[in-house]
Amino acid sequence: MEKPNSEREKKAYLRLRTARRSMMYVVRTLLLVIAGVLVCALAFFTTERMSNLYILSSEGMALRAACVLGGSQKADLEEYFLLTCIAEDERLQSDDYRNYTVSSYNYDLEVEKVFVLPWSATATVTAVETVRLKGTINPDLIEEGKSAADYPLPPWYSGRYRIHFVNTGERWYISELELLEENPAVEPLRTPDLSQSVLPMATPTPTPEPDMIVTVP
Repeated sequence: MEKPNSEREKKAYLRLRTARRSMMYVVRTLLLVIAGVLVCALAFFTTERMSNLYILSSEGMALRAACVLGGSQKADLEEYFLLTCIAEDERLQSDDYRNYTVSSYNYDLEVEKVFVLPWSATATVTAVETVRLKGTINPDLIEEGKSAADYPLPPWYSGRYRIHFVNTGERWYISELELLEENPAVEPLRTPDLSQSVLPMATPTPTPEPDMIVTVP
């Protein structure tokens, strides 16, 4: 009688072990799936935030330059900057270009690094700002005996900035502009050397062969 009991216990033990292994496999698979979904969600959320910060940096800093040069109103900056940042910005508060007419300018912001965490309310963007200006002083300010060449346009020195952002719950705003380096060395854009380009080769035109005349004797 002990043998059947022993066999039944052995079979029950094997079934229990098989069920336990199956349960562990299911739990482990679910955990891996959940972890994968979380990683993908965090990556997507981080990428979305980085793209948003990139756009806000480019648009906000370009609008700041337009305000300094007299092409926009400071009130427009409130869409991108906190009021404290606008009030503490020395370049915005300066009047270097008040007496000049800027005919044209080229603005470029090269974003080097964007740092943001999926759960954080702050972020930073490191970028190099370059502005090239053309303009002259207002004619009514030229003194007698002098010309416009005696009043050169104040230069706009390029700078590497760390742009600080804060999330107010609705969107990101620039809270601080930290100047890391003034007039940094920036590699100019390369102009392609046409002499080094591969010249297209002419396609040879086949020469038609003369018609052969066969004489039958």
